[in-house]
Formats: sequence, C-alpha cells, structure tokens
Amino acid sequence: VVTDYRYQWAGITDAPKTYMVSMYGPHKSQPMGWGGYIFNDKAGPTVRTGIYGSYAYNMQIQGDLRVSAGIFLGLVQYKFDLSAIKFGNNAYDLQDPVLLENGDLFKKVVPDASFGVYVYSSQYYGGISMNQLLSNKITLTDTVTVDKAISKLKNHIYLHGGYKLNINRDFDFEVSGLLKVMTQVPPQLDISPRVIWQKIVWGGLSFRTGDAFSILLGYNYNNMIAIGFSYDLTV
Repeated sequence: VVTDYRYQWAGITDAPKTYMVSMYGPHKSQPMGWGGYIFNDKAGPTVRTGIYGSYAYNMQIQGDLRVSAGIFLGLVQYKFDLSAIKFGNNAYDLQDPVLLENGDLFKKVVPDASFGVYVYSSQYYGGISMNQLLSNKITLTDTVTVDKAISKLKNHIYLHGGYKLNINRDFDFEVSGLLKVMTQVPPQLDISPRVIWQKIVWGGLSFRTGDAFSILLGYNYNNMIAIGFSYDLTV
C-alpha cells in the first residue's frame, strides 16, 4: 500500500493539492501482479478524480535482472466549479456563454489508459511509461467553438532510471533520474542523488529543471513501512 499527499505553494489561496492511495501485490503462483489506484487532484476551481486497476506480467532475463510490462485502465472525472471563476467584473460573469450554458458546475467522466515497461535488478533499474493513451477530448460546451487541439488530453511520456552503489557496510549511494515529455511543452528532467544509511534512513537532494531544488528525507522500518518527506525550494 502506498499513500501520498502533496500541497504545492503552501499558504497560497486555491493552491494545488493532491491525494493518492495505491495497492499492489503479486499473484500467489504466477509471475504477474495486480493493483489499484485512486487519486484526487484539486487546483482552484478544477478537480480531477480517478480510479484505476492495473495488471503486470513479470519475467526473469538473467540472474537477478527482471523485466515487467503492465497496463493501467480506469475512469477519470473532470469537474469545474464555474461559479468560482471571476473576471474582475461581475457583468462579464453574467454574459460569458460557457457560464450561462453550464450553470455553476461542469462534470465530465472519460475512460483512461496507460502502459509501461520496467527493467530492474538489485543495483539498477529503468523504465518507460505512456499516460493518457486514449487522448480524450474535454470540452465545456458544444455551442462555443473550441480548438480540438486545446481540449484534447495529451499523451505524457516518462523515462526513468537509477543506480545504487554500495559504499561500505553501512552506506549506499543512489542516483535516479526522471524525464517528462509532452507535446508543445519543454521536456523536464529530475535528478535525485541520495545517501542511505543501513537501508533504514536516507537523505538527499533533487533538482527539477526550470523549477526547483528539493530536500529529501526518509525512513524505512523493517522493509515494511517507508515514510518520505520532500520540500521544494523554487528557483
């Protein structure tokens, strides 16, 4: 079970907040696994809620090197509280055709799918995943002309990898990277080195291009419970 909470720009009105919980585990006798994922993402007047199920097949390549491929299927609800959008002049609010046609609340539920491949061993790992494969359109209204390219959910591609080095009996050093790619948006890279003491406590830094440095801290209890904390310093 994994749970996560992110509060971006703490102290700012209507700042983005994300809640997530996921569960996964292997099949009892076959080299495959099952899982589920629920999330809620809120930013100002917009709310995105999703529920997914996942399936993955795992096989050995050589030694402790393994590869896993999986698919992610579910539903996502997009909700917009239109009454919370203000243009600085109430007269404009009353005349806006999107607000007039849809009332105070807009909801849209669409199917979603993702796919990924993951290669890993005891020392290194890497993978690629693609999100929003169905490229669904989210439009507020049928009467107001909307550019189809703007209203379509774009594919997201994630490339990630990492390597762990055993320094001595007590300390390990690990560096990981995450590259995020989407059309019409500059690629973004995260580089995150960290030091792990006796596989129990870790600390490190992360840098996200064009965005922020992060401080990373964590604790691992008996390889069963892991707790992590990160704090961004925007650049």
